[in-house]
Amino acid sequence: MTGLLNHKASLEFLKLRKSSAQRYGNNIAVIMLDIDRFKFINDRFGHPAGDKVIIAIASTLRGTLRESDGCGRYGGEEFLLILLELGVQDVCFLAERIRTKIEELRIPEIDNLPVTASLGIAVFNPLKPDENLIGIADRALYEAKHSGRNRVVIADTKDGYAV
Repeated sequence: MTGLLNHKASLEFLKLRKSSAQRYGNNIAVIMLDIDRFKFINDRFGHPAGDKVIIAIASTLRGTLRESDGCGRYGGEEFLLILLELGVQDVCFLAERIRTKIEELRIPEIDNLPVTASLGIAVFNPLKPDENLIGIADRALYEAKHSGRNRVVIADTKDGYAV
């Protein structure tokens, strides 16, 4: 439906890239993206309209990310982005750009109401190669949701959070 990697393929992509990052010292970052208030969209407009929202966001992601990056639907209304060879500032800039592009979407099937997303970022730390990047990004996403939604939060090196 989205033209993106599925859950299993996303995990495999991350596993391979993380192994490479460990071996060669490459940068890698993970972003967990969740569509805000997606249940409301499905409840008010129906699941076919919700599918249109997912497809529009997938298209936005495909048009924004590089071919070398990984992007997949992680589950339901969540997406997993795997970014290679970007510094922390570049990852944050890209995440904010994605958030803004999603906010600018207008989808007729939901009466052109604005759609927003929350994003959580985790950056690979070569000194802690066994860290669960998805879990860290998911906690940052949780912080984005609980601090008002429609925002980007990055997990810092102490597993605290910065907006």
